[in-house]
Amino acid sequence: MFDYPVDAPKDNPVALWRLQWLLLGEAESALGPRDHSKQIYQPIISNRGPLIINTPNLDGAFVELSANAGGYWPTAIYEMAHETVHLLNPVVGATNWFEEGIAVHFSLHAQSIFTKTRPQSPTLASYQRALQLVRSIPGDSFLAAKIVRATAGALSSATPGALITACPTIDRTLAELLCEECIPR
Repeated sequence: MFDYPVDAPKDNPVALWRLQWLLLGEAESALGPRDHSKQIYQPIISNRGPLIINTPNLDGAFVELSANAGGYWPTAIYEMAHETVHLLNPVVGATNWFEEGIAVHFSLHAQSIFTKTRPQSPTLASYQRALQLVRSIPGDSFLAAKIVRATAGALSSATPGALITACPTIDRTLAELLCEECIPR
């Protein structure tokens, strides 16, 4: 459980930074170690988020949370948990259905650990679809993701073959679909 500070996330960068590392630890436990060649920088609040921003020289990345998250800890946890999955292997550009689905699934998982409130769910149709696809993976989707990351290097680098190796009973059509590009809308 994360004890919410009295002040809002936008007014407490120290607590927000601590939350980032708590979520990163949970993500690494569930999905395997992050890419340590990339630096994780302090999260920020803006009107653009939530998303991750790669540094100009691509040496690392940081989470940019929405203004809504800046005012409410449960939303900060929900958004940051999702983006933390992307921080494990920050990529430039679009990712695939597998990574987005795992990110949504992890955000729901993290809320069960770190919040005291009713869990927030995705409203974007693409995130709902990504979650449904990941939930269609037979067995433990986090374990499948951990294996794919260990063999392919990143969720965004998943191939149908890597998914089939990680989860031999997965339907090949599902494995192929999970590896297609996903542009959140």
